[in-house]
Amino acid sequence: MDFRACPVTPCADSDYMKTPIKILLSTGTLYKKPPWIAAEIASRVGFDGVELVLGYGFQDSDGDKEIATTLKEAPILSLHAPFYRLRGWGKPFESLQKTILLA
Repeated sequence: MDFRACPVTPCADSDYMKTPIKILLSTGTLYKKPPWIAAEIASRVGFDGVELVLGYGFQDSDGDKEIATTLKEAPILSLHAPFYRLRGWGKPFESLQKTILLA
């Protein structure tokens, strides 16, 4: 859809307004805790799921344990590339590519 035709808000007849917005809690909000704790809180208070920020649990690994423990608590509906360099993830652009592959 070309939103230039609707400069202020999306057109009422577009599919944009028909798709419910998912409300996520970023695991980065509790970055000093394991991601599953943020996911547990998200689930308890009614979030639709979490955005999993890729952190130290993904260093030198693909994060299977982090993903599995987080998924036990809430759906992972978004991934956020690491804020900092992780061993095994390469330079910033490479970490973005690895995040896309993980998704």
